[in-house]
Amino acid sequence: MSGQLVAESVPNRESKVDVEKVVWIGVLIVTVSIPFLMTLIALVHIDDCPHQPYIPIWILMAGISMSISNIINTADKYSPPKQSSYKRRKRIVGALNLIANCFTIACFVSGGIWVYGQPKPSHTTSSADYCNPTLYGFAFWLLNLSLVFIVLLIITICIGFAVKIIKNSK
Repeated sequence: MSGQLVAESVPNRESKVDVEKVVWIGVLIVTVSIPFLMTLIALVHIDDCPHQPYIPIWILMAGISMSISNIINTADKYSPPKQSSYKRRKRIVGALNLIANCFTIACFVSGGIWVYGQPKPSHTTSSADYCNPTLYGFAFWLLNLSLVFIVLLIITICIGFAVKIIKNSK
């Protein structure tokens, strides 16, 4: 065996994808990018919707409130725990999150009224019913996807409760 390389047997470790981390990264990307896009699109097209001038303001305010909520949650998650002020900090963070989330819900409801409550706007810039197609399309699909997400969340919760009830009844 002199002169020959002897290969040591190295256990073949399959690379396992940590599904939880992948999902968490996906959620993080979505929760950061959507408020950023909302704020950016609203600022770029703030005066481009005489059809319903509250649509860009709604998108801007919802994007800012979602960003504030994200900042509060991130700061709380990564701040060092101090036992003396932990309970107080949790109450303050909970109150700030409640305020930001209530504002976001109010924005969602008012946005639905402003987007769905009007007939489809014109895309001709000289029309009084004009609304920038990018702004209106973003608002429309943001609301639609939010509603789909809410319905899927409710269905998932109902299925979870049904499974729990079935398991407890056995």
